[in-house]
Amino acid sequence: MAKSFLIFASILAFIFIANSVNSQEIILPGLKGDSLLTELKKYYTPKTVLPYDQARTKLYNEVFLQNDSLECFYSGYKIPVPSGTNILSWTAKYGIQTEHLFPRSLGSAAMPALSDLHHLVPARATINTLRKNSPFQDIPDEQTKYWIYQDKVLTTIPRKDINLYSESKSNAFEPSEFRKGDIARSMFYFYTFYRSEANHKSKTFFTSMLPNLCRWHRFDKVDSTEINRSMAITSIQSNINPFIFDPTLSERCFCVPYPDIPSKIYTVKIYPNPSKGLFYIDIPDYKGLVNMKISDQSRKLIETHHLMYSGLMSWRLDSGFYKVSIAFTNSHSVTMDLLIF
Repeated sequence: MAKSFLIFASILAFIFIANSVNSQEIILPGLKGDSLLTELKKYYTPKTVLPYDQARTKLYNEVFLQNDSLECFYSGYKIPVPSGTNILSWTAKYGIQTEHLFPRSLGSAAMPALSDLHHLVPARATINTLRKNSPFQDIPDEQTKYWIYQDKVLTTIPRKDINLYSESKSNAFEPSEFRKGDIARSMFYFYTFYRSEANHKSKTFFTSMLPNLCRWHRFDKVDSTEINRSMAITSIQSNINPFIFDPTLSERCFCVPYPDIPSKIYTVKIYPNPSKGLFYIDIPDYKGLVNMKISDQSRKLIETHHLMYSGLMSWRLDSGFYKVSIAFTNSHSVTMDLLIF
């Protein structure tokens, strides 16, 4: 039975990678809501969940270890891992802990939820302490208390690469832009298979996150790294996270009540373009915070600025070809090409 399941899961992964979302296989078509959740539990509940330390060892060695290094899920901080080392002792030495994306105090403290690898990740102890059992949510930049990336914890807005930072404030935690979809699909998985454990601790913790989780799932789509990790877990637990392999499941199970609300679209004008160096940025009918990012021709980010726009702005750049992106607080953004000669 386990061998047959692994073959099925491998075929499913191949189908996912080989096809676009629009043409991929749909899991349990025609079902939605509680009836779909019931069938998912029937077919995708893990067959094997290891004792906690064994699960952590597998998590580090077989799911997250890449090129003899282990990466903190939230910050991208990497530690070297020599071949043959005792991985639990080694990670403890470097301050890496096992993070439960669905907090232990809110439903994952007991087996099998405690050791289910589909919601466990390696993370720096500092970040675990900052997050505690806070819900995941988008935090306005001006409210963020801590910015976390690699081995740094900042208390001011980063000047560049802002999307690589996780953010923290009291009772809220925002992962980096590149982890949001992964986290959403892990949370959908956990609540599908451990709903009673979660609701026993809090009936609102998961549901309060749904508007953010649904938006993150739609925005940060599944990539090959997420697929490979899920397949590595499949070889250990004999179950996949179905929300990774069929994006429609999230909509059919949880996200229909949380549609994306169209944001107001603002017009951004840059002139003169081409320019000899000095140019102007005009955003008619808008006053408020903007996030401006300037990238070079290779799309390498060279400047990030958080600005309060109150009227026509002037800016100057050296000669070159640039992409200028203006993002608004409602998540709408505009990107334009700019030539400086």
